[in-house]
Amino acid sequence: MTGREELQRLASIVESNRKKLEDLELRKQKIMEIIDEHDVTLSVLKQLIESPSGNAKINIGCGVSLPFTASDDVKAFVDLGSGIFGERSMESSLKITQQRKESVLQVDKMLDEQIDQVSEIIQTAAMEFNKAAEFLKANVSPVQNQSMPEKEVVAEEEKPSE
Repeated sequence: MTGREELQRLASIVESNRKKLEDLELRKQKIMEIIDEHDVTLSVLKQLIESPSGNAKINIGCGVSLPFTASDDVKAFVDLGSGIFGERSMESSLKITQQRKESVLQVDKMLDEQIDQVSEIIQTAAMEFNKAAEFLKANVSPVQNQSMPEKEVVAEEEKPSE
Protein backbone atom coordinates (compact mmCIF):
# COMPACT_ATOMS: atom_id res chain seq x y z
CA MET A 1 0.00 0.00 0.00
CA THR A 2 1.34 3.45 -0.84
CA GLY A 3 1.69 6.13 1.79
CA ARG A 4 -1.31 8.04 0.53
CA GLU A 5 -3.49 4.93 0.48
CA GLU A 6 -2.43 4.17 4.04
CA LEU A 7 -3.31 7.72 5.11
CA GLN A 8 -6.71 7.45 3.44
CA ARG A 9 -7.34 4.10 5.13
CA LEU A 10 -6.39 5.48 8.55
CA ALA A 11 -8.47 8.63 8.01
CA SER A 12 -11.43 6.45 7.06
CA ILE A 13 -10.99 4.37 10.23
CA VAL A 14 -10.84 7.51 12.39
CA GLU A 15 -13.89 9.06 10.72
CA SER A 16 -16.07 5.94 10.90
CA ASN A 17 -15.17 5.42 14.55
CA ARG A 18 -15.88 9.08 15.35
CA LYS A 19 -19.37 8.62 13.91
CA LYS A 20 -19.76 5.46 15.97
CA LEU A 21 -18.61 7.36 19.06
CA GLU A 22 -21.15 10.14 18.42
CA ASP A 23 -23.90 7.52 18.13
CA LEU A 24 -22.81 5.87 21.39
CA GLU A 25 -22.73 9.24 23.15
CA LEU A 26 -26.29 9.99 21.98
CA ARG A 27 -27.40 6.61 23.31
CA LYS A 28 -25.60 7.34 26.57
CA GLN A 29 -27.45 10.65 26.86
CA LYS A 30 -30.81 8.91 26.36
CA ILE A 31 -29.88 6.27 28.94
CA MET A 32 -29.01 9.02 31.43
CA GLU A 33 -32.43 10.61 30.86
CA ILE A 34 -34.08 7.24 31.54
CA ILE A 35 -32.03 6.81 34.72
CA ASP A 36 -33.04 10.30 35.87
CA GLU A 37 -36.70 9.47 35.23
CA HIS A 38 -36.35 6.29 37.29
CA ASP A 39 -34.72 8.27 40.11
CA VAL A 40 -37.64 10.72 40.21
CA THR A 41 -40.18 7.88 40.18
CA LEU A 42 -38.34 6.00 42.93
CA SER A 43 -38.15 9.17 45.02
CA VAL A 44 -41.88 9.84 44.71
CA LEU A 45 -42.82 6.22 45.47
CA LYS A 46 -40.56 6.18 48.54
CA GLN A 47 -42.00 9.45 49.82
CA LEU A 48 -45.56 8.19 49.35
CA ILE A 49 -44.80 4.89 51.08
CA GLU A 50 -42.92 6.53 53.96
CA SER A 51 -45.32 9.47 54.44
CA PRO A 52 -46.20 9.47 58.17
CA SER A 53 -49.59 11.11 57.70
CA GLY A 54 -50.47 9.18 54.58
CA ASN A 55 -51.34 12.44 52.84
CA ALA A 56 -49.36 14.04 50.06
CA LYS A 57 -49.69 16.26 47.04
CA ILE A 58 -48.41 14.87 43.77
CA ASN A 59 -47.14 17.47 41.32
CA ILE A 60 -48.21 16.52 37.79
CA GLY A 61 -46.58 19.54 36.17
CA CYS A 62 -47.43 23.12 35.18
CA GLY A 63 -48.13 24.02 38.80
CA VAL A 64 -50.88 21.41 39.18
CA SER A 65 -50.83 19.01 42.13
CA LEU A 66 -53.21 16.23 43.06
CA PRO A 67 -54.09 15.26 46.61
CA PHE A 68 -53.08 11.77 47.66
CA THR A 69 -54.17 9.78 50.67
CA ALA A 70 -52.36 6.54 51.33
CA SER A 71 -54.34 3.47 52.28
CA ASP A 72 -53.91 -0.27 52.01
CA ASP A 73 -55.99 -0.45 48.84
CA VAL A 74 -54.02 2.24 46.94
CA LYS A 75 -52.61 0.75 43.77
CA ALA A 76 -50.34 2.10 41.07
CA PHE A 77 -50.67 1.30 37.41
CA VAL A 78 -47.38 -0.13 36.22
CA ASP A 79 -46.33 -0.89 32.68
CA LEU A 80 -45.58 -4.61 32.81
CA GLY A 81 -44.19 -4.65 29.29
CA SER A 82 -45.49 -4.50 25.73
CA GLY A 83 -47.89 -1.74 26.70
CA ILE A 84 -49.70 -3.93 29.23
CA PHE A 85 -50.46 -2.19 32.52
CA GLY A 86 -51.32 -3.82 35.79
CA GLU A 87 -52.32 -2.65 39.22
CA ARG A 88 -49.58 -3.11 41.79
CA SER A 89 -49.14 -2.11 45.40
CA MET A 90 -46.86 0.83 46.10
CA GLU A 91 -44.15 -1.50 47.45
CA SER A 92 -44.38 -3.73 44.38
CA SER A 93 -44.24 -0.68 42.11
CA LEU A 94 -41.13 0.49 43.94
CA LYS A 95 -39.48 -2.92 43.55
CA ILE A 96 -40.30 -3.13 39.82
CA THR A 97 -38.94 0.38 39.25
CA GLN A 98 -35.72 -0.43 41.13
CA GLN A 99 -35.24 -3.59 39.03
CA ARG A 100 -35.76 -1.63 35.83
CA LYS A 101 -33.25 0.98 36.93
CA GLU A 102 -30.69 -1.76 37.60
CA SER A 103 -31.23 -3.11 34.08
CA VAL A 104 -30.77 0.35 32.59
CA LEU A 105 -27.61 0.84 34.67
CA GLN A 106 -26.21 -2.38 33.17
CA VAL A 107 -26.88 -1.03 29.68
CA ASP A 108 -25.20 2.22 30.71
CA LYS A 109 -22.14 0.30 31.88
CA MET A 110 -21.96 -1.59 28.57
CA LEU A 111 -22.20 1.70 26.66
CA ASP A 112 -19.35 3.12 28.74
CA GLU A 113 -17.21 0.12 27.83
CA GLN A 114 -18.04 0.52 24.14
CA ILE A 115 -17.26 4.24 24.29
CA ASP A 116 -13.88 3.46 25.87
CA GLN A 117 -13.10 0.86 23.18
CA VAL A 118 -14.04 3.15 20.30
CA SER A 119 -12.12 6.06 21.84
CA GLU A 120 -9.04 3.84 22.09
CA ILE A 121 -9.41 2.78 18.44
CA ILE A 122 -9.68 6.44 17.41
CA GLN A 123 -6.59 7.41 19.42
CA THR A 124 -4.55 4.53 18.01
CA ALA A 125 -5.60 5.21 14.42
CA ALA A 126 -5.01 8.95 14.83
CA MET A 127 -1.49 8.34 16.16
CA GLU A 128 -0.77 5.94 13.27
CA PHE A 129 -2.14 8.54 10.86
CA ASN A 130 0.12 11.25 12.29
CA LYS A 131 3.17 8.97 12.12
CA ALA A 132 2.39 7.96 8.55
CA ALA A 133 1.81 11.59 7.55
CA GLU A 134 5.13 12.65 9.08
CA PHE A 135 6.89 9.76 7.38
CA LEU A 136 5.30 10.60 4.04
CA LYS A 137 6.11 14.28 4.45
CA ALA A 138 9.73 13.54 5.37
CA ASN A 139 10.18 11.21 2.40
CA VAL A 140 8.26 13.20 -0.21
CA SER A 141 9.46 16.73 0.55
CA PRO A 142 13.20 16.27 -0.10
CA VAL A 143 12.50 14.32 -3.30
CA GLN A 144 10.16 17.01 -4.57
CA ASN A 145 12.62 19.75 -3.69
CA GLN A 146 15.44 17.97 -5.51
CA SER A 147 13.38 16.99 -8.53
CA MET A 148 11.89 20.44 -9.05
CA PRO A 149 15.21 22.23 -9.67
CA GLU A 150 16.34 19.49 -12.05
CA LYS A 151 13.23 19.97 -14.16
CA GLU A 152 13.73 23.71 -14.14
CA VAL A 153 17.39 23.31 -15.16
CA VAL A 154 16.44 20.96 -18.00
CA ALA A 155 13.75 23.36 -19.16
CA GLU A 156 16.21 26.28 -19.07
CA GLU A 157 18.81 24.28 -21.02
CA GLU A 158 16.28 23.41 -23.71
CA LYS A 159 15.21 27.02 -24.24
CA PRO A 160 18.57 28.36 -25.45
CA SER A 161 19.04 25.48 -27.87
CA GLU A 162 15.66 26.16 -29.43
